[in-house]
Amino acid sequence: MDGMLPERVAPILHSVRYWRHKEQFLLETDTHDAWMMFAVESGSFRYDIAGNKGIAGRGDLVFCPPFTPFKRTVLKPLTFFAFNLAFAAADSDERAEPGPAAETRRLHSPGEWPSGKVTIRDVQRLFSDFDYLRAIWELGEPTYVRRKEYLLQDIWRLYGWETDAARQTAKAKNDPLMERAERLIREGAHEAFSMKELAGR
Repeated sequence: MDGMLPERVAPILHSVRYWRHKEQFLLETDTHDAWMMFAVESGSFRYDIAGNKGIAGRGDLVFCPPFTPFKRTVLKPLTFFAFNLAFAAADSDERAEPGPAAETRRLHSPGEWPSGKVTIRDVQRLFSDFDYLRAIWELGEPTYVRRKEYLLQDIWRLYGWETDAARQTAKAKNDPLMERAERLIREGAHEAFSMKELAGR
């Protein structure tokens, strides 16, 4: 998912289920007609999504595109949320019914299609969303449906913010001036220096 820009798209919730201490999947390979996102609270599982393989555990999100075989095997009893969702352009108000045609309309660039694992570093924030979701995931009244979609979007924004921070850090590391400034700071770490002097150099 490295090439994806999360701020360009927004998730639309179709449904969410919560599983506690699941010891095995009913089907080790499944295919869905919409995106799936597994959000892991505890435990771990091995996954293979069109050759994209790995192990997901606490604080990980795993995305599987529609009509793509999702192979998964529980390694340690798994507690997780399974989201069935779609994506639309972030500035779109589209709320089309799920299905192949609707899914294709919503994202056009292959680089925008999410697939694979994302590790969220701010697990405290993520688990706060999990706490709220756990209390309402079975409730179908419109108020709770809106709250569930809000929480899904909050998780997505968290991923977006962390991705953007990582991009900015990478950009700074590739900036020759920033690299020189970092080197000068390290060299003078045990001496008195001023930011004005550093800027001048």
